[in-house]
Amino acid sequence: MKKSKIIGLSLLSTLLIFSFANVSRAAPPDYVGVSGGQTYTWVVSANMANVNVTAISILGQDNWTLVYDMLDELVWNSTGLNIGDFLGTAFRLQVHNVTDEGMVPLPLPHPAFPGAAVFGQISVAFEPGTWGPLNPLSSPVAVVMDPANINSTNFMYFLAGGGSGMVPLIMAKGFPFLTVAPWMSAAFGSLPPLYNNMTLSGLSNGFNITLLASFLEWGFTQSGIPLPLPTFSDINCIATWNSNGVLDLVSVSYLGLTLFSLQLLPADAEIPGFVIPVFVGVSAATILGVVSVIKRKKHII
Repeated sequence: MKKSKIIGLSLLSTLLIFSFANVSRAAPPDYVGVSGGQTYTWVVSANMANVNVTAISILGQDNWTLVYDMLDELVWNSTGLNIGDFLGTAFRLQVHNVTDEGMVPLPLPHPAFPGAAVFGQISVAFEPGTWGPLNPLSSPVAVVMDPANINSTNFMYFLAGGGSGMVPLIMAKGFPFLTVAPWMSAAFGSLPPLYNNMTLSGLSNGFNITLLASFLEWGFTQSGIPLPLPTFSDINCIATWNSNGVLDLVSVSYLGLTLFSLQLLPADAEIPGFVIPVFVGVSAATILGVVSVIKRKKHII
């Protein structure tokens, strides 16, 4: 897949804005599993015990302390907070409305396909009950297209329409993960630095991605950390969606130990407090929004 095509996907959500009006509708199509008035909350958590065990086994105690301090300084410079300050962090989607089915215009040479726009507010909270908005209400948070029309040439647009992040918050009900997985593997596996450095397989409700040790070696080399190249193992990432097409879980594990996760909470659950050293599976735009919310809260800007 050409690099220009991949980059072009980032503009899809902007193009979709002009395809739907943000008005209340009565009957969204049956492949959309969310509706106005619903709220979904995800918590991003880090198992620091597993993170420390893993990092020490790779880098050694002294080197891990050095790297952690470097990361802590990076977070402080960007947000005005220390890593340990990220307590009670969560993301929330409040669905305002879902439009009727309309035709979604895809870039040439693809024709328009049926789909519906989901409008709502995405917010972040760093402590219970204190939410900061991340997106303009005039833009859809997702455009869910009829999965009956997906094929090997247009599947990237169906994925991108599910949300602006790297991991879509909302997918179509009945999304054909097992069918799409080989297409995704071929597309991403042909791009450096993923080429020959990853495997991707489908699950009945999501994807299983393995970043090989060679990918981690490349990342460590590119980071410029002044340490000898460690011996790495593979890292495993799983993303799943529930029966309504809502992102259910993203987990990152190393040698069988879960390091990070993003998990959908039950509707009546209280948001627990976690230490969050990184954000997993969100787009660059969302990260910038999070940093902006933190800075406003800490009166940095």
